[in-house]
Amino acid sequence: MSDDIEPLEIKAEHTYLPVLQDVEVTERDRPLIWVKRRVRVDLRPEVRSSASGFSATSGSIEHSLHTTWEGMISRCYNPSDSSYKNYGAIGVFVDARWRSVEMFVQDVMKIPNWQNKEMDVGKYQIDKDYYGSNCYSHDTCVWLHISENAIYRTGVYPIALVSPNDEVTYHLNAQGAADHMKVSEKQVRNMLARRNTKMGRDGWRALYIDAKEYVLRRAFVSTFPQPLLVTDIDDRVSHV
Repeated sequence: MSDDIEPLEIKAEHTYLPVLQDVEVTERDRPLIWVKRRVRVDLRPEVRSSASGFSATSGSIEHSLHTTWEGMISRCYNPSDSSYKNYGAIGVFVDARWRSVEMFVQDVMKIPNWQNKEMDVGKYQIDKDYYGSNCYSHDTCVWLHISENAIYRTGVYPIALVSPNDEVTYHLNAQGAADHMKVSEKQVRNMLARRNTKMGRDGWRALYIDAKEYVLRRAFVSTFPQPLLVTDIDDRVSHV
């Protein structure tokens, strides 16, 4: 991202998203919401991981969760793990409670999207990036489909499309913005790079968003029909 691009002035109404009433919403149609980051500090680094006393029948969902726990612990605490450089080496940690596999298995059956994990065990992964967190814990994690998890963990900045009338829409990535406009992803990326495009000549702009302590995510269907907005964010979002 270029540092010499002037931030776009954010108006309060830009942060408000429509509330869906009496509408059947599919996973694909889930609207976007601003989610506040849940960054944590490890207050009990001395607590060691433990699987003592835990047992599960092979092939059971508890056995699968034990495997998930082992992977989580390894990438956060084992320098020999191939993923350690993206987790433990940069300060990602597991909450002291979850260093016990028994507590982990107990808690993850209560976090968002568990019902989807139960129905499709192999396609849902434990995810801390939904909340932009550096910690695996009961209040910083959700279960996400592998395709959605891949979007959030890439670290790609979300995108704002600004119409010739200064109307703003937010999108998770360039492909989402392209789908919205029914154009190619390449055209959106050219706009982001300030290259000459037909959309640009027509007065459209595409900008990366730095929302600071917020991240842009898809709402969970189970949250409807509650208001899908985060208030008091207009002074914290900048387009760069």
